[in-house]
Amino acid sequence: LRELENRILFAEITPKGQILTCIADHFANRLPCENWMIRDKTHEMYLIHQAGRPWFLLHGEKIEEEKIRQYSGKEKEMERLWKGFCTSIAIQDRTNPILQRQNLALHYRRDMTEFST
Repeated sequence: LRELENRILFAEITPKGQILTCIADHFANRLPCENWMIRDKTHEMYLIHQAGRPWFLLHGEKIEEEKIRQYSGKEKEMERLWKGFCTSIAIQDRTNPILQRQNLALHYRRDMTEFST
């Protein structure tokens, strides 16, 4: 989850199946006092949680892309630090793309900060 300028925690996922209801309680139990939203890009569904309230699903609605791309300054700094950490611990001589693909399928990488450009 990444913090937007309006302090909502937001994530996008591209799952093959409809899993939002399966992960909803996990996030609701761990972040009960936070406002957050998880977007399933594959099925155009949103899992939405308002602080102190039960989660709900929203289907078929469109959210303005520019609003969900406005990350907070703190979030941008954390992303920069995380990418820097991943780069600094990588050992270039030991890079093994075949093993990486075996342990982390390529379709998951589009949703991960460390693989974004």
